[in-house]
Amino acid sequence: MVQFVNPEELGAPSGYNNGVLTEDGLLFVAGQVALDRQGKIVGRDLAEQFDRALANVLAVVAEAGGTPE
Repeated sequence: MVQFVNPEELGAPSGYNNGVLTEDGLLFVAGQVALDRQGKIVGRDLAEQFDRALANVLAVVAEAGGTPE
């Protein structure tokens, strides 16, 4: 049994899930990019876009009940 993890702040995914949490507590996170809730690219340069992509990964982790540690 698995639970799909799709934080509201990432917007609704289409054709995929942002994360999949197994019953054993293993979380699979889909590749994240610098998109906001509306699906628009955030950031003017690589550093800002990387920051957003990482924030998106952390949003999936938090929604699944995890922490960055």
